[in-house]
Amino acid sequence: MRELRHGAVEVGVNPSPVCDAIQDVSSVMVQNTSDVPVFVGASDVAVDGPRRGIMIEPGQTQSISSYQNDSSMIFAVIADKKDRNEGDEPPTATVVFLTSH
Repeated sequence: MRELRHGAVEVGVNPSPVCDAIQDVSSVMVQNTSDVPVFVGASDVAVDGPRRGIMIEPGQTQSISSYQNDSSMIFAVIADKKDRNEGDEPPTATVVFLTSH
């Protein structure tokens, strides 16, 4: 019998691990519960350029497939605020995940 695994992770302007998609996971659902877009991908995911990840808009859920014999960690990042003053806390977003093992 498969078991569900879920959690919530705070991500910021540097790529942060969200969850692992291990070999027995058929898919991972990732939801952006914040008010800024979140970009998901590999450990070097970015918000633009050639390493830009899959964008998940606020309130949206994305399903990410995992393939048999694969194992990988899913990372997420958000854009820094352009008008952030030096010394201000960097922005964060909450990403919720659900996997079935």
